[in-house]
Amino acid sequence: MGWRGEGIHIVRNRRELAAIPQPQTPLLIQEYLQGTGEDLRMYIAGNQVFAVRKRFSSASFAEPGQPCAVSSELRDIALRCGRAFGLGLYGMDLIETPDGPKVVDVNYFPGYKGVPDAAVAVADYIERFATWWCSLQPPGMVVPTGAPHASGPAGVLMTPGKGSHLARS
Repeated sequence: MGWRGEGIHIVRNRRELAAIPQPQTPLLIQEYLQGTGEDLRMYIAGNQVFAVRKRFSSASFAEPGQPCAVSSELRDIALRCGRAFGLGLYGMDLIETPDGPKVVDVNYFPGYKGVPDAAVAVADYIERFATWWCSLQPPGMVVPTGAPHASGPAGVLMTPGKGSHLARS
């Protein structure tokens, strides 16, 4: 809904709500949670969970932050969110409150900024997912031309098995 804070409004009363211009799209309203001023971003690739902390400010979007340890509580929250939304590659923002960590955003296409070896983790997840997906298809299945993931005029030949791979037919 908001990107880099654009379109985000903190509303404390009805008067402030009435002062917001009429939106052209649906609104998402959530409780305002007072945080520490530090972002806790989590990035997930399958069962691998990474966390990055950084100070939040209007100019901090380009900063990668510092990798930090992932507690068992945070890992559990991250993996439960993935299951709830049916995601395997995703990011999420949390605010740490006196009542514990609260998820405030889930991103299905994160940048993994500040995560060491993120490219390796993401590539490994994609390879494992593709291998699993190919194992569900009948051997030698040809994906029809025009399918959303077809490549080239003849489609894609999916050849599952040892060392599964995708090959152009």
